[in-house]
Amino acid sequence: MNIILPKKVYKFMKPQFYNKIQKDKCIYINHLNNFREDKYGSEIGDDFEGILKAEFAIENYKYNQGEFYNPHLENTLERLNFIKVDNTSTVDISNSTFRTNFNDKNYLVYCVSLDCDETVKEEFGGSTMVIENFPQFIARLNNKMKKKGLEFVTAQAIQYIIDRKIIFTEKDKDFIYNAPFLVKDKRYSYQKEFRIVWKYTDNRIINNPISVYCPKALQYCSF
Repeated sequence: MNIILPKKVYKFMKPQFYNKIQKDKCIYINHLNNFREDKYGSEIGDDFEGILKAEFAIENYKYNQGEFYNPHLENTLERLNFIKVDNTSTVDISNSTFRTNFNDKNYLVYCVSLDCDETVKEEFGGSTMVIENFPQFIARLNNKMKKKGLEFVTAQAIQYIIDRKIIFTEKDKDFIYNAPFLVKDKRYSYQKEFRIVWKYTDNRIINNPISVYCPKALQYCSF
């Protein structure tokens, strides 16, 4: 996979977890169903993790009539079960909006920050583990995850968009969107989050975070 990794990142946490990781040499990895706002607050928690909203705002489009033809739009609307039109019918769509949510959250994630921001640090507990060599950290951690039946999905910076919503029109030729587990609301953008993502190879439902004993990964960290 052509993934560009930052060299250095920052993991913020509460002092008790900061001390525990140095003592036990274990890395705590959460899952997307566990970021409840009633548990972690509105800055750390996020009740909409793994959800992306999509709107198809159609001002004026005609099926099987007129010069303007957008097969990508028609295929997408049909694939999402919004509308299905055979090649003999004429259908006009005007001033209409089709809405859907993409929900994809059955993943384990390890979240870090690209910047050592003091505001973010304090919000997350006040202590910082600096991962000095992030590529090597991930490589060592991935070796451990494989032994637990987990496969690496991706490692990417979070995309921040307003209201977690993407809007397409009849003029768009491509209907491409980021994976829902890599999107957050714009209000979180100051956190500059980078995320490593795994899933179980057998696609079992993830209900609990895990703790991974991995001193080889922690040798690339400073406290």
